[in-house]
Amino acid sequence: MTFRAEFTCRHATVPYVTDRGGITPPCGNEGAPGSRVTDDVGNVTWAPDLVQDEPRLTFTPLVNL
Repeated sequence: MTFRAEFTCRHATVPYVTDRGGITPPCGNEGAPGSRVTDDVGNVTWAPDLVQDEPRLTFTPLVNL
């Protein structure tokens, strides 16, 4: 059995990578993709959670039979 760990860090010049808040509105996709959700008055109540950096640590087990 082999274990592999890998660290990757991605960077973009604009907010592009999905963060923990996600990109799907609470009520589902009811408008243009990636658009902000507003209330009746026009106040932004939700926006996609996008960031510029994505550090990622992955672990992978490899089993040979």
